[in-house]
Amino acid sequence: QGAGEIGFRWKVDSLWENYYHEVKLFRFQHGHFDCEDTRLQAWMIQQRVDYKKLRLGKELIIDTDKVHMLDDIGFTWSECDEWAENYKVLKKHSEVTGTTNLTTMHPLYPWASQQVRQMRDRAQGKHSLITKEQVSKLEKIGIHGSETIRSSWASKFNVLREYKETHGHTRVPRKHEIGEWVNSLRKYYRWLELGKRSHLNEKRIE
Repeated sequence: QGAGEIGFRWKVDSLWENYYHEVKLFRFQHGHFDCEDTRLQAWMIQQRVDYKKLRLGKELIIDTDKVHMLDDIGFTWSECDEWAENYKVLKKHSEVTGTTNLTTMHPLYPWASQQVRQMRDRAQGKHSLITKEQVSKLEKIGIHGSETIRSSWASKFNVLREYKETHGHTRVPRKHEIGEWVNSLRKYYRWLELGKRSHLNEKRIE
């Protein structure tokens, strides 16, 4: 069944700016960046990783305008152990939600998917960057190299349909259990409009 059938709205604001404004609001309300929201934690870690790459001239993932926006709210750029910090956030996510499943738009999804691939390669005797200790830590919170960390379309779509029936719209809050998944739909729809490869197809849109 397609999202269009239940009146899903495909256009939203920039995803990076959405996260930025959430972080900015938290900073304004609490005076620091030590939030409990694992989405925001993972996003802030990624900004620091991207900033380090920018300084080293490796990849232009974050531009100077975004750096200045974060500077304006007093964002701290101190370097961190990327693996350890991301693991801590994923562990927190598991404790809060009861699962390590992530939607494709969760800031931690690319990192978590990479860990699953590295675990699978290591188990198959292939070259892998993940250590035995890291594998052990991931297995303790329920992640194994033989599985996926992505939630299924059918289960998430059913929740979206129920939300529409209850609230009369598809403007699902970001903190809702399918909030990140809903944002991912809009992102992939924009990719389709731009002629890029996307996880969406006509059946899922209509």
